[in-house]
Amino acid sequence: MTEKLISSKGWNRRYELAETDRRFWQIGPFQLWAAALPSEIRLAFARGEDPLETTLAIERPGQCRDVRAGVEVRRFGFRHPPNSLELIPALADRPVVANPEEPLMLPPDEEVTVFVSTPMWIRVVAGDAASVLLDVPTHRPSDSWFGPSTREGELCYASRTTARMNLENLPVRPHRAISVVRVKNGSTTDLNIEKMKLPTPQMSVFVTAKGRYWTEGVTLERHGENDPAAVRFDQGPPNEAPDATLAAAPRSPLQRGLLTRAFAGILQ
Repeated sequence: MTEKLISSKGWNRRYELAETDRRFWQIGPFQLWAAALPSEIRLAFARGEDPLETTLAIERPGQCRDVRAGVEVRRFGFRHPPNSLELIPALADRPVVANPEEPLMLPPDEEVTVFVSTPMWIRVVAGDAASVLLDVPTHRPSDSWFGPSTREGELCYASRTTARMNLENLPVRPHRAISVVRVKNGSTTDLNIEKMKLPTPQMSVFVTAKGRYWTEGVTLERHGENDPAAVRFDQGPPNEAPDATLAAAPRSPLQRGLLTRAFAGILQ
């Protein structure tokens, strides 16, 4: 029997795992198996080929499908194995560069709000001791260098996005978190946004009652042609998700007054 979690506040919660139990989750393209053995917890995981997969399901103990061939398996030993596992969402462990499918032009003194989704990581935490057994991406984004040169910049992840301006046009995917991004062009020249860098390690994850995942809103504001952008974080979930509650704190503390190079493709 399969539980559908899309209407039960998402997949992030604690699951009982008694000895000899097996569990299976599918969260978008990510598949996870867990098995409780004497003195051991065994986890296996794999990712499908479609990074936009929308499946969200979990199979109950005793009715779990077998681990398929070719997946990565990790074993964890315990004197007293935990009787539960908790699944916790997280954002990427380094910034994500969102690449709109088509560049977005923003004239001087204009601002726009876009909805950007990025893939989440899953942390598997064992029992009351809260030992983190896994911290892995549901979909492994490609690496991307963001900066004006090979010597100046930082290693990020790249994520293709439609940068929708209408939330209703954004598909619901259980393994991705939505960010409300306000872009302000305070410069005297056009801002041609070919790439936007989101500081995901400093961002939280929130979940709604219907199982949709969000981050706090982010404002990226450019003042001069070659100046770094000011980054401001909203407090709490965005207005578009008023019932959302905190699912995971940021990986790194939020930084006030953060200045960073947030855009690429700026026209002089």
